[in-house]
Amino acid sequence: NPAPQLPQLLQREIASLIATARGGLSRLKLNQLASSSRQERNEQVMYLELPLQQDEGDKVVPIEIHRQAPRRGIKEPPSWRVSVALDDPRYGKVKAEVTLCGSKVSTRFRCEQQSTEALLQRGLPQLRINLQQLGFKPGTIIAVHEAVNSDEPYLHCLEGSLKENV
Repeated sequence: NPAPQLPQLLQREIASLIATARGGLSRLKLNQLASSSRQERNEQVMYLELPLQQDEGDKVVPIEIHRQAPRRGIKEPPSWRVSVALDDPRYGKVKAEVTLCGSKVSTRFRCEQQSTEALLQRGLPQLRINLQQLGFKPGTIIAVHEAVNSDEPYLHCLEGSLKENV
């Protein structure tokens, strides 16, 4: 069997590139359709995918951004929630959620592996300091060891899960 010639290799690579681009465009269209305004809750949602190239292959990191407008009659800034789901062979599944209400920032890292939770726990005091240095008021800053389920509800500062009596 002779080795494939250069034009055949190029054709295969071009076909693979076209298939990858089509898949990316399809996901982009789906994300645009899924990104919506939820008028009943006065919420805007945006779904994004961040492509990453790693040694073990290309991955897509899902990101959700929620903007909740203030409730009628209540003077408060809109709240923002960002959720990022990661799955790394070394650290396992991690879901990072960040909530911003005015200048108050709360974070929650859910880790399937205890070793990842311990690693994040060691960094949380510095995260709190960095947030303060940037002019934010740190709220709940936690890392927990628990199953990472992609359809769990997000943190929401206006619904009480992160409200603190500070």
